Amino acid sequence: LGTIEQVARAYDIRWLVLNRSDSVPAMTSILDGAGRPEWLGRPILANGQGSGIDLAVFPVCTQAGDSRCGRSTP
Repeated sequence: LGTIEQVARAYDIRWLVLNRSDSVPAMTSILDGAGRPEWLGRPILANGQGSGIDLAVFPVCTQAGDSRCGRSTP
């Protein structure tokens, strides 16, 4: 997750689309609802439930004062 955060900061990424079938293993826990890092907000759109989310759009907050993301709790 640390590398993903560094890339998000370097490229000023504002949104992240995660697709379970085409994602890196580090993102599986996020899609399973096990918590998120502080720089990743709650999904604004999600598809799937039960065993977790299959596809979701998350706000990425790497700028100070960006209120779209909260604490690491799901």
